[in-house]
Amino acid sequence: MFIKKSYLSSLMLLIVGISFALGFGYYKNAVAKEQAAATVAINGESIAATQSIVFDIADQGMPKKWLQPNQILIASYLIKNESKNPLAIQVEAVDFVKQVVLEVGSPDIKKPSAIYMGTVESGKTLRVKVKMDLADQHFSQTKQQIGVLQIVDIQTGALLGNTSVYAMNSSQSLDQDQKSVTPSTVHETHESHGSHEEK
Repeated sequence: MFIKKSYLSSLMLLIVGISFALGFGYYKNAVAKEQAAATVAINGESIAATQSIVFDIADQGMPKKWLQPNQILIASYLIKNESKNPLAIQVEAVDFVKQVVLEVGSPDIKKPSAIYMGTVESGKTLRVKVKMDLADQHFSQTKQQIGVLQIVDIQTGALLGNTSVYAMNSSQSLDQDQKSVTPSTVHETHESHGSHEEK
């Protein structure tokens, strides 16, 4: 009797574990399709040309709508140093409608910041993750700029890269009233400096 109960308990735990793994895998894959990515090649001399990033709030799967309906994520904002020298740069989220968090490397316990400062070695690539929550914001079918990602040379102050970020909602009618959104610049100082590169 004891063996039978133990077997049933083990079987139940196995079923629950498999269900959780499948559900988490499905959610992860669904959300991955809704994450944006962009690459900026900087050379320390001129402003890098970059395609803008556009988020369609309506273009998200059911798992995302249930668990993270308002969060947008630029999973890979890649900054490649094509110059012959290391570049000390500042990445800043400017004029975003909501507070933005920039992450480099593994998340830590430091205060979330909209500014990152670090060094990118020649030929290396820095990966920045950009997170923002658009709760209480309303968009129409016309894309609206919600902020700009800027890359600045710390030593010279020169602008090296500029990426505009837009949001829209393709499910809204064009004649529907759109709630006004007033941009607000986030100015915070990142508490740590460092070099985080990827090949």
